[in-house]
Order: sequence, then C-alpha cells, then structure tokens
Amino acid sequence: GLDWSVDMADARKRLGPNVAVQGNVDPIKLFSTEQGIADAVQECVQKAGNKGHILNLGHGVMVGTPEENVGYFFDYNRSQCSYK
Repeated sequence: GLDWSVDMADARKRLGPNVAVQGNVDPIKLFSTEQGIADAVQECVQKAGNKGHILNLGHGVMVGTPEENVGYFFDYNRSQCSYK
C-alpha cells in the first residue's frame, strides 16, 4: 500500500507493471465536492495503470470526513471500474 504522499506514477514506474499496488488517494480529497473526488480517483487510476491496482485512500478516512463523501468515493469507483 502506498501513502498519499507517494506519487503513484513514480511508484508504478519503479515497481513495474507486474507488482500490484494499493492506494493512494489523498484522504483530504474526501472533503471536496463530488467532482473533486471523481477527479482524484481518475488521476490515481490513470497513474496506476490498468493492471494490478487496488484503489484506496492513502492513509484512511480522516475524522470529520462526511460519510456521504466516503460513500461517493466507493460508488464512483465501482461505476468506473473495467472489471464489472
């Protein structure tokens, strides 16, 4: 798993395409709008590549994060995933 402070594109480049990675959306993004959350998910997925990536927050849900935004994070990811 990668902390949110690690650049996913750099990690993917260093680890290569055959190593699975997990993470690493900055948990502060869940205080954003739905569009901000969607943009953060898209950026992370794009940098991680289309193989061997488990989308997750880079350090857990922060205290005070709106629950509906946590739900949107997961709902948006499910709606966009290619493994339906």
